[in-house]
Amino acid sequence: MVSRIYSRVLVPLDGSLAAEFAIRFAADLARSHDADLLLLYLHVPPAKTATSEIAASETQNRDEITKYLADVRKEQRDLGIRAYDYYLESRDLAEALFKFVDNERVSAIVMSTQGKTGMLRWLFGSNLE
Repeated sequence: MVSRIYSRVLVPLDGSLAAEFAIRFAADLARSHDADLLLLYLHVPPAKTATSEIAASETQNRDEITKYLADVRKEQRDLGIRAYDYYLESRDLAEALFKFVDNERVSAIVMSTQGKTGMLRWLFGSNLE
């Protein structure tokens, strides 16, 4: 019998090795609870005064991230997990994450302790680590 304690499992991603490892735990949790797996990439957009070169680089970066998310989603779906991907831009990543959790009725978050962007550091400050 499958437990349904968790119905929507979120894993914030940043492309780091630690985040990739977190996907495995999140997928196992989603599978064992017959839950949805939500793959989220949060990004801080460049300042509005950014040059056209920066804007072009950001567009390329966004396209690469979108492809990465689609690849991870497909990989999880191929394993029989209901996976969904999201890409959000915000100047306040912590606020964006909290709103996402609330709006999407997330019941569990699997987050790496430290990745390329130091996700927990920006979310809770350096004292948590």
